[in-house]
Amino acid sequence: MLRVTIICADLGKLPIPALEYLVLYLNRLQSDVEFQIAPAFNDNLFMDELAPDRVINWDEFESKIADFVKWVNVTTQDLEIGYELQHTELGSIAIISLSSLNTNWYSVYQPDVSTYFLGKWETHMAPPSILESIITLIISEGIYRLIGLDATRMAHITTRGCPGDFNMSLIDTRYKTLVGSLCKDCLSQLEEAIGVEHANLWNKLLKKRWIGTLDDPYSPASHVSKLGYNLFVTKGLAPTPQEKVVAFLKDEGSKQIIQIFGAVLVALVLVWLGLG
Repeated sequence: MLRVTIICADLGKLPIPALEYLVLYLNRLQSDVEFQIAPAFNDNLFMDELAPDRVINWDEFESKIADFVKWVNVTTQDLEIGYELQHTELGSIAIISLSSLNTNWYSVYQPDVSTYFLGKWETHMAPPSILESIITLIISEGIYRLIGLDATRMAHITTRGCPGDFNMSLIDTRYKTLVGSLCKDCLSQLEEAIGVEHANLWNKLLKKRWIGTLDDPYSPASHVSKLGYNLFVTKGLAPTPQEKVVAFLKDEGSKQIIQIFGAVLVALVLVWLGLG
């Protein structure tokens, strides 16, 4: 089984537990790729450079990324030895950041690491919500790794709402999430790599119907809401005051409270008018 290790840089106000939960939930839905979360690497200068809204020079990034990957592997092994844990292969690494590249590329795919630069998400890549976008990118990352070194063949200049979209314009990247489907060419490549049945499963993952609704208390959507992010209301990194009000009004429990409050208010008015 392939492994993809997720490393989150400073993601500002985004509720990290909500993101991590959705990433790990993917392991319940498929068995081709095991997604895992790396320990927090807060004492590394490279990670500090991936701070929100910071613009990274491509040449500097390219010169440092290989050393960072080596550092992550060595540091992880040191932690395992220190705590007397079994050794865990990290597989490939996917770094999620809110920084930007001076080239305006939002993702860089390399043999052992992919880095995502979402610093311009709000101005160029929204809607959908940033959490939906990140989950789509991570599912796409799994697809790239399954196809292997031939994953670069997936890229097509035309926009199809597919993980293989090249996206010369940042604005077009939203369609990967909003449409959420492999085009026929990319689906064919994935079928060659893992078979028709498994390829169709990954195509379903991209559609994200597995997230469910808030009406189902056991759905991922419901759990994510409890972790601080309402996928059907929140658009940015964290809910605004207005979005919190909307989420409250949509909650079934809140609706019952409002109905009871309204009934009590009507009763009080009737008593005040001498009609009760």
